[in-house]
This record gives sequence, C-alpha cells and structure tokens, in this order.
Amino acid sequence: MATATAKRNERQREQRLGITAKSIAPPVDEKLQENRRNRFKYQTVSSKILAKDAEKKLQKTSTKKYAGDIHRTCDCAWTVVASRVSVKKSPEFKTAHYKGLATCGSVWSCPVCTAKIQERRRVEIADAMNQHYDLGGQVMMVTLTAPHYNHQKLEDLRAMQREALFKFRNGSGAFKRMLDAQGYKGLIRSLEVTVSQRNGWHLHTHELWFVDKKADIEKIRKRALERWEKACFKAGLLNAFDEKQVKAFRKHSVDIKGFVSCSEYLAKMDDQQHWGADREIAKSSTKKGKKKGLHPFGLLAEVEENTDKAAWAEKRFLEYCLTMKGSRQLFWSHGLKKHFGIGEKTDEELAAMEESELIDVIEIDRPTWKVIRENGARSTVLEIAELNDKRALDLFINAQKRMSLEPPDE
Repeated sequence: MATATAKRNERQREQRLGITAKSIAPPVDEKLQENRRNRFKYQTVSSKILAKDAEKKLQKTSTKKYAGDIHRTCDCAWTVVASRVSVKKSPEFKTAHYKGLATCGSVWSCPVCTAKIQERRRVEIADAMNQHYDLGGQVMMVTLTAPHYNHQKLEDLRAMQREALFKFRNGSGAFKRMLDAQGYKGLIRSLEVTVSQRNGWHLHTHELWFVDKKADIEKIRKRALERWEKACFKAGLLNAFDEKQVKAFRKHSVDIKGFVSCSEYLAKMDDQQHWGADREIAKSSTKKGKKKGLHPFGLLAEVEENTDKAAWAEKRFLEYCLTMKGSRQLFWSHGLKKHFGIGEKTDEELAAMEESELIDVIEIDRPTWKVIRENGARSTVLEIAELNDKRALDLFINAQKRMSLEPPDE
C-alpha cells in the first residue's frame, strides 16, 4: 500500500509540475487559451449528451456500432485516427495544434470545430466585404426576425422560417427590380438560434447585402419590411389579424444598417466581443446569450456547471443538434463567391485544414493520449507546448505515460 501511495504522490507532483509550467513564460494569449479550455470542456459535455442519444439509436440498428457512427462529435478531437497523436506548432501564430485526431466539422454541436470553421469563414467574409468597398460599393447588415412562442418546437419554427425566407426572396419581380436598381450583387446569410425557458426558441438571420454606395437604405427598409411581413404571414409565423403582434412585428422584425465594416462594433453583438460585421455573420453560434436567451453553447455551460437549468438545457441542446444537423450555417447567394474569387470549401474541409507550415513538437502514443483526454488535459498539453519549454512538456507527457502503464490501485 505504501508503495502505491508513494507512486501516486510522485505522479501528482509531476502532474503539478507540468501544469504549473505555464507560469515559466508568459502565455501566447491568456484569453485565447481560456477560450480553448472552454471549447474542449464544452465539447466533452456535448459528446456526452449526444452519446446518450446514440446509445438509444444503436439499439435499433445493426449497421453501426459506436456512438461516433451516429454523432461524429463523439469522436472529434478525442479518437485517434493515426498511429500516434502529434502536437504541432504554428511558427507564425505561435499556437499549438493536434494532428492525428478525428474531426467532425459540425458548426452546430462541436465547439472545437466551430471555432476553426467560423474563423476561416470570417476571413472569407472579410475578403468579400473589403473587395466590395474597394470597388466602390457598400455592405448593409439586414437582420430578419419573427414572432415565436414557448410551446413551439425548433423543428417547426425552422420549417416556417425556411419557407418565409424562400417567399421573401422569390415570386416578386418588383422587389427584385428594386434591389437591382440599388446595385444589389448578392448576400451572405447566417442563421442564429437562441432559446430561453420563458420564450422558447428564437430564430433570426443576419444578412450582408452587397449594394451600391448610393443605395437608398430607407427605401430598401420599407420594401423589405413589406415583403417580409407577407412572407411571414404566408409561412404561419405572423397572425395578420392580431393588431398587437403586427405592430410589434413592424417595429422590430427588420433592422438595416448601412456601410457596416469589419472592425465596427455592432449594437446587436455582446459588448465584450466587439466583433465587426464579418464576425457578426460568421460567429453567431458562439455569441453569449443576453438576458432573454442562451446561445447553443451557453446551454452546454449550464449543463457543465450543473445549474438549476441543467436538465432543461441538456434537453434543448439535443433538440438543437438533431434539428440543425445537415443545415448550412452560412449561405452565399449564387455566384457571389465566384464574383469575389473565393473558393468553395465544405465545413468538414475547413475543420480539417492545416496551416501551411507547422513545426513538430512532440508525439503521443495511444495509451498516453487516452490518459490525457480522460484527465481533461487536452488544452493543457497545447498550453505547455506554446511555452517553448521542452523539458516542462516532456515532464507532463511522461507523467501521463506512467499513469497509462501503471495497474489500477487496489
């Protein structure tokens, strides 16, 4: 027993040495590292929620054997798909990354993949906006929303919203001619979802409209509101005979801002983020919910912190994942990417992309990786790797390796 206790104490000492090695040198960016810790932490919560759902579905099928076969997020940044896990470092950004792990490419259920995908989508959006301004145009931010109620399922709201957006865009030659007269080139649309216990699901879209610099914003706002009101009525989102609802709809359902830029602060955004228009569009799913509602990954925080909302949040998050699975978070109108010379890449391709130059830092065998992930140390390894202290990293990895080789305490 004394030997086992001594081993455990030594193991814990070495773990502490590895973890506290972060204080040896200043971190690359403490805020970025904190965000990464949260992404890994909340991804673990997401995986557990989805694994419960996968368990039920696996009982009904003989063609799939693992939770990851049902929900790829259960394997993402967790399951090894190579002989070893490699830690690599970007010489340009000084950040560390893993290679040799599964990636799911889900912008809906995976905080880890979402961060990669949205940042790369943001760059595409910024490129398009900058080009349009250089060509003498302007970019408008158009936000469309509609009434919603606590009893409504997300699936039903999503179907009605999809129908309303289709009717808003199609079937009116007059509306199209009006936009053409304003120099309209196309749009980028982002879907945003929030939820609250009091008001239920809330869906709205942020759209960037690429128009002429002299476009008449008030004329566009008036015609867009008329068009959106008719579309929502036909889709079942608006009761045209409810005067109070219609009045509120006309006041709040369409918001337009002209000459938005990549660096400008938008009032809609959480005031701690200070994202510009490109970030508002690309990063909608990671925004912090305001008092009226939570964004999807905010639900994971409620579950992880085991608040009084945890059971409700877990149920809502699963509903969200199942409903949104397969949907595109970002939509570019036909021909717009080609117009700006931006290539087509799927979310999965963006999630799996690597920077052009990465430096090898260390390799981790499968048993050691299992210990690291189960100890919740995925972000810790990357943080130590970013310190440029090879000894500290070796100490930490070796401590994990010994844990993988030791038999369990009796």
